[in-house]
Amino acid sequence: MISYIRTGMLVLPLLLSACATTSETSTSKLVDEYITESEMLDRNTCAKIGDVYANYSILLHMPSARRNAGHVALKEAAYAKGANAVILTTQVAVYGQIEDQVKGIAYNCKPKRPTH
Repeated sequence: MISYIRTGMLVLPLLLSACATTSETSTSKLVDEYITESEMLDRNTCAKIGDVYANYSILLHMPSARRNAGHVALKEAAYAKGANAVILTTQVAVYGQIEDQVKGIAYNCKPKRPTH
């Protein structure tokens, strides 16, 4: 009986951490993510900074948590380059590794003034 309790005490935290979601960070909240360049340019005037890459842990077993972790990691990588906008171009699962990779293009954007 005691061995079951000990096993439960060891396994339960691992199971709970697998269901954790990756939340936006203070820096990732400062970067807007767009699906397409045209969507971004409809609202902003932007200068391309360059390509960004980020790795993120696949130990978050819930698919939605893994997807969110990729977006957060990409936005943080863009922020580190001085960007305030990013477009996700590729999300790669690296089989046999404990990390996946995201790639994107970082931009510095300013909102367009409304034309009334």
